[in-house]
Amino acid sequence: ENLRNSLHATELPTLGPSTPTGTILKSIVDHLARRDAPVDAKEVAESIEFYLRCGKRLIGAARRVLQNKKKGEDGSSKNTITIQDICSGHGLTGLLFIACNPPGRLSETCMRALLVDQFEPKSHAILRDYISEICPWVAESVSFESSPLESYASRVSDEQSRADDSGSMDIQQATIIISTHACGSLTDKVLEYAMSAEAASVAVMPCCYTGTDNGVPYGVRRMLGVGLSADVQR
Repeated sequence: ENLRNSLHATELPTLGPSTPTGTILKSIVDHLARRDAPVDAKEVAESIEFYLRCGKRLIGAARRVLQNKKKGEDGSSKNTITIQDICSGHGLTGLLFIACNPPGRLSETCMRALLVDQFEPKSHAILRDYISEICPWVAESVSFESSPLESYASRVSDEQSRADDSGSMDIQQATIIISTHACGSLTDKVLEYAMSAEAASVAVMPCCYTGTDNGVPYGVRRMLGVGLSADVQR
């Protein structure tokens, strides 16, 4: 009981643009543990590993795309990088992207995250609020859209077509598409969407092979197994 009270009494850390990424991540993990957040330790570890392995490369690619788009412009306007976390579930991975990139860290570029899944789980709002307690910039930089992937992708495609027709494409925007644990063929659909959306960069962490080998001849599946058969089908 004394340990529990001391944990709850711990002062919240002061985090900002100069705070190292490792310190931000450790502070988030400690705070989620203190608050008994509704997320498995395994999922926390996987989201952190995903960000550490992919985050810098994804953001770097998006910034290069923005630089190329703005050649010939005066460069005075602020750029925006949008993280689209597709099939996001509770959205922890997208939240970490924003938490680890406070306003001011990316110079004249700001970041926001759009989390997309069929339904918004109750755990999302709890995780967002807990992380926002130590990373206040997260609250106003993350939004959730409840929509099936097919419907969302169709709407984005229509919006892009209208922007192309009107010549109003925003050269100050770049999109990063991520997805962790998109089950079975959902990972393939995320990759298809990323290509159609002309994402600046994309990274996925597949969940399982369920249904991904459909259509592969039985002999091939038996000889190669589900994993390689799924790649053959792709």
